[in-house]
Amino acid sequence: MSGPTKGEPEWRKLEHRVAELYRAFEFDAEVDVLLSGKQWDVVATRRFPGAGSLRICIEVKDHPGRPMPIEEVRSFFNDAVVALQGQDCDKAMLVTTGRITKNSRDVVKSHRAMEVATFAELERQLFDVAQPLHRWLNAYRSGPLSLDTPTRLGRRGRPVR
Repeated sequence: MSGPTKGEPEWRKLEHRVAELYRAFEFDAEVDVLLSGKQWDVVATRRFPGAGSLRICIEVKDHPGRPMPIEEVRSFFNDAVVALQGQDCDKAMLVTTGRITKNSRDVVKSHRAMEVATFAELERQLFDVAQPLHRWLNAYRSGPLSLDTPTRLGRRGRPVR
């Protein structure tokens, strides 16, 4: 679980940054993992008590400011199909610093266990708490003791609407 060292190329640093994102969510994330003859840049695994485990095989591509070549997306798709069918992983992701074209997204959209994302999109997926907070707030406001809902107590001290 060592991090990047000084002087390492940017693509190597990016692999470690992706691994750190998953470690922040209590995943065991390893860099440069060989599974069934295929080297994955990051493999993130987490056990969920009572639900089993989730293993994500991740390819990381550094293409800052450029669209990611569709050939790399197709290669990822083929490798991911093999890994998913061989049960090396439960999900496969391709993460890039580059732009992702519609054609590149279309390559993987037919497979529910595959995803392509920019590094920024991955950060938002993992760290954006706005949607869960909005859902919680809506559920709270519709509850019987919400501060936004006028509540009066009945004869037995129970809320009455």
